[in-house]
This record gives sequence, structure tokens and C-alpha cells, in this order.
Amino acid sequence: SPVVSGIRFPNQKPGAELGDLLTILGENMASDDTAVRFRHPLLDAPIEIQPEEDRSQTEIHVQLPGQGDDPEVGSKWPAGFYTLSLVIQKPDTPVWTTNELALPLSPRLTSISPTTAPAGDITLTIECMPQVRDDQRIALIFGNRSVPPNNISTPADPIGPSTLIFSVANAEARTEPYVLRLRVDGVDSIPVDFSGDTPQFAADQKVTVT
Repeated sequence: SPVVSGIRFPNQKPGAELGDLLTILGENMASDDTAVRFRHPLLDAPIEIQPEEDRSQTEIHVQLPGQGDDPEVGSKWPAGFYTLSLVIQKPDTPVWTTNELALPLSPRLTSISPTTAPAGDITLTIECMPQVRDDQRIALIFGNRSVPPNNISTPADPIGPSTLIFSVANAEARTEPYVLRLRVDGVDSIPVDFSGDTPQFAADQKVTVT
């Protein structure tokens, strides 16, 4: 029987983001009758995706959809913790489901305003994808502080981002900018730019306090 033992994310990231190609590690996984099943506590039904054709007994690959594949993906895949398993359906046999592994899906900050502010009380407006749902736990990690949102607005348009407003009290000036992370149901955004030879904090995920 197939068994899953681990998930490898691209660029050694700590979690997945929409559009990522994931590598699933395990044993006896070369069957052509396999689908990858994702469950999230806020979804009424699991999502199943066919893995890539390039597979072996110990590794298979699955592509998470991005906005280029499905413009409405941000309304269909909430951030947070999923469980991942394999579903095997062979002719004349019952459906077989493997063990489950935890899969963190990170939110992404698509806009931050302002990116520069004087020291003191700061109001930050942030847009993010996937869209935030009403019953999700949200916090902004600003330096070593966890800041709850003042307001969350998610449009009816499944393509649009959620808008979140945070008030950061008594923000101190410093020479280095603050790197921001958005935490959704315990999963943080990944504020790193992997496009260069050496990963570094992404310029569009920072706020400078003067």
C-alpha cells in the first residue's frame, strides 16, 4: 500500500504558496490511479488534483493552482493548515486513502500602505491573497509584536484580494525596515524573494519607520 512520509516545498520554503510545485515523499506511490487530496476545515468538500506524470515509487509531484491557472483560486483555497493524502482508485477494488500529512498554505501580502511612516502610531492597510474568511484567526507580525486587525474586508468578487487594516501603536524608528508577516490560522506569509541567487527579504514586504 502507498504511504506518504513528507512534503518538500520549492526553494526550501517552510510552507506552500498558491502556484507552487510540491514534491510528495513516500513509498509505493507510482500508481497511475492516484489523486492528491487536500482537506481544509473551512471547505465543505476536499479538493483533489491529479499529480504530474513524472513520478516514482518514492516521489510524486503536484502543482497547486495559481491565479494564472484560475483567477478565482484565492476564493477557493483559504490559507491555513490542510491535510494532504493520496487517493488510489483501481478497477474492481475499493478506493484506498493513505495516511494524512499536515500542509501549511501561506497567505501572500500583495500590497502594503504606507511603506514608510514616522515613528509613533501607524495605521497599515494590507491586501492579501488568498481571501480571508470571517472565522479565520488573523494577526500581523510587526517586529516582535503580534497585532490584531481593526477591520477585515473581503469583496464578493472572487478575484479580488482581502483588505486588512492594522493599528501599530508606538512604532519605534530604526535603521533597518520592519519585515512584515501575516499570520492566518497559525500559518505565516513568507516574506522572502527567491528570484536571485541568494534568497533575501522581499522589498515589498517591508515598512520603514523613520
